[in-house]
Amino acid sequence: PHSSCGTLYTEYAAIRGEAALVDENAFPIETTGQSCNKFNLINNLPRVEEMYNQGNALFFANMGHLDKPVNSSNWYGDTKAQLFSHSHMNEEQQYVDAFREAVGTGVMGRLLDVLEGKNYIVAPMGINGNAKALSGNPELARSVDVIPTTSLAEFY
Repeated sequence: PHSSCGTLYTEYAAIRGEAALVDENAFPIETTGQSCNKFNLINNLPRVEEMYNQGNALFFANMGHLDKPVNSSNWYGDTKAQLFSHSHMNEEQQYVDAFREAVGTGVMGRLLDVLEGKNYIVAPMGINGNAKALSGNPELARSVDVIPTTSLAEFY
């Protein structure tokens, strides 16, 4: 959040500590439908800011893996996630499927399925491979364009 978001920014800064993004190191981006209408984007991503302002990029807020709040005394019995395993959480963040309702599909793939079902043209791209996050309904057989990291400079 941006510092103008009051309590939300104060809570964010308290949790992130020195890692909190401050206004001086960020581009403000505006949105609607959130508890705050202004967020910070780190200032070394000017192309992303440009794309967002043109309507060609988006951000997802309030995404996470847990299906309910847990604490240090109940997390082990109350969640299927291996919360302290970097490799497992890296995989979970691609699926975002805490209840295992869409096994084998990724969060972005399911979103693309919905958009495609509403007659939008979708064209997912992966960098150096097809990320699990891009996997949608296998019956749709959507291909993913893969861009090798050696070509990223040409892409931007």
